[in-house]
Amino acid sequence: MPPIWTMVFWSLVIIGAVIYSIVGSVQSMKRTRPASPVPQKKPNRSRGRDLLGSKGNWAWMQTAGAFGLKFVRPEESGNACPAISGTVNDIRVMIQGLPRNDLTGGSRSTVFQFFFPHSAGIKLNLMLIRDSEQLRRQTAGRQSLSLDSTVKAGLLSGYFFQSDAPEIFSKCCPPDCLSHLIRLSQTYPAVMLTDNALLVHLAGFPDEPQRFRLRLGTLLDIAMNFSVFTELAAEMRKKVRNESAQKPATRKTEPKPEPAAANPVVPEPPKTIPETARADADAVEPPPFPEPADQSAFVRALWAQNRNSGQLRELFAPYVETEVEWQGTLKTHFRFSSAPVFDGTAGVKAAFELEEFKPEGGFLSIRIKAVVFFPPETESALARGTGKVFRFRGRFLKIEPIAKEIHLAGMNVTPQEETPS
Repeated sequence: MPPIWTMVFWSLVIIGAVIYSIVGSVQSMKRTRPASPVPQKKPNRSRGRDLLGSKGNWAWMQTAGAFGLKFVRPEESGNACPAISGTVNDIRVMIQGLPRNDLTGGSRSTVFQFFFPHSAGIKLNLMLIRDSEQLRRQTAGRQSLSLDSTVKAGLLSGYFFQSDAPEIFSKCCPPDCLSHLIRLSQTYPAVMLTDNALLVHLAGFPDEPQRFRLRLGTLLDIAMNFSVFTELAAEMRKKVRNESAQKPATRKTEPKPEPAAANPVVPEPPKTIPETARADADAVEPPPFPEPADQSAFVRALWAQNRNSGQLRELFAPYVETEVEWQGTLKTHFRFSSAPVFDGTAGVKAAFELEEFKPEGGFLSIRIKAVVFFPPETESALARGTGKVFRFRGRFLKIEPIAKEIHLAGMNVTPQEETPS
């Protein structure tokens, strides 16, 4: 073999050996190097959408905003369902979605919880449950007291009623509240009323904003009525306890005769008040109650003193059906499908803040609102008006002492800068 080919041959051998050595080193490094960590998946922050969906979450968020409540996202609630919490007119509100609820047939459900500012103090436990088996499990064989025959006739569910003062429940629960019990039993599979709370179970999740707002608004009105009941029941319970705590009258004993004084003191004859002075004293009368036309004076006079609910209703009664033109800051408004104010037709319910002041002898300021039911054509005037001042005309319907509200049937409404028609 010529020398040149010998050199080429050995050169190729050397190059191959070098390449083989390099490849072997690379393979050795791959075997000894630790494996790269597998990237961890980010936590799923939208688990609730598996149960409710984005449309449903949006409905809950819109409803919470309409009532000034807090929306709790599904990933924050702990059970992959959204929630709503906050306070409306001194009533604490908690709305929670549940992935499973035996009271609604084991399906998904929504629980509306309303906690009253006062406790009735009569150990009340009233349950309206359609599923008879679930009612039996909830009551654990306890004996139920009897409800009013009219209420029982209208119920579409079984019931359990317990209280250590059923006579107070009968006296303080007005016909409106009894009608609400019938209405709730006809609409919801499970309802519970205790000394300080109302719980309503709804099968499924609300996912339509307008209907959700309407449902919550209706339940809030019912809860406010029951809140008034708990206050009246607490007052009566306190009165009964005070009467029972009074000691029986003790037998009168004859007073011992005192020794005669050496120089008896002759009492002076009573001074007589001239007839003219007595007439002047009798002529002094309290100042007249302000007229509703003076909005601020009328509202402040109603809540100026520490009156109970009965006194406030009695004071307001002569003014029912009085027509007024007031103004206030719009807080909330939403459509409703049926209301007795308009013979069951649709309309718009709006809440206006009227006054904020500190009552005489009070430590905290209170806010008085007007809840006005307008015809549906007024909705455009209220659109995007939250936080703005409006003038409205309406007639008085009733007063809600605990909620600190005056309800009116509205006729028209305009922004303050415009001249009302």
